[in-house]
Amino acid sequence: MANKNAKGGRPADKGAKAPRNGTTTGRSGKEQGRQAKGQATTAPKGPAGKLHQLRDFFEESKGELKKVTWPSRKETVATSIAVVVLVLVMSAFLWGIDLVFSKVVQLILS
Repeated sequence: MANKNAKGGRPADKGAKAPRNGTTTGRSGKEQGRQAKGQATTAPKGPAGKLHQLRDFFEESKGELKKVTWPSRKETVATSIAVVVLVLVMSAFLWGIDLVFSKVVQLILS
């Protein structure tokens, strides 16, 4: 057990960093759970390892999607209308600029 100094309760060894919030840095919760249960944290090699990585990826993706704050229908409709209006305005602007430049080029070439 490491000696702790009286000031901050940190380990006396200044080279060692204590984990924040009781977690080990660089490991996901799933890996920490495996380590606590005594299971191996390394995936099998070869095709089985790739399938294991793929399964872990989809499980973690599913967890991340649960954290997403999805917009309401009203917000989605309002944003979509704003995009359509902006596209129409920019289209009209670019059409006008193109018309002016084409007339200028016709005057220069004729």
